Amino acid sequence: MRKKYRTGPNLFFIEFIISLFFFLIVSTICIRVFVHAHLTTLDAEALSCAQMTASSIAEAIEESGGDEQALTALFPQMRKEDGCFLLSYDRNFEPCEPDKAFCTLTVQTEQEGQMSRTSISVTDSRERQIYELSVRFCRPLTREEVLS
Repeated sequence: MRKKYRTGPNLFFIEFIISLFFFLIVSTICIRVFVHAHLTTLDAEALSCAQMTASSIAEAIEESGGDEQALTALFPQMRKEDGCFLLSYDRNFEPCEPDKAFCTLTVQTEQEGQMSRTSISVTDSRERQIYELSVRFCRPLTREEVLS
């Protein structure tokens, strides 16, 4: 008596495993692409918000002439440490407490005679720089300076 070997079900099982393996590899690649795209979107949003915030602070500094009281009136969350102004923002770029901060905005102002040089930098919680803005503007003369 001869035994017959049936290769049909075994062949189907091997084809099924190969197809499953192929779709597993393709899905892994797709997931990596989508995660990378999501992270790039988050970085772009953070950069955009950092640019807008730094620009508005630079305009406020220029408008107030670098007056500390005017700045703290415009930005009540701003605090002064080591001669710099600091603002902490959460992931949605809303002002928050320093211990809950996603990023920190640092403002340094130096007077050079009538010129004022302001450097505004935004760094994330890992101390990576997101954006930096350097602005120079002429400080307006006070009445006493004009009359003297």
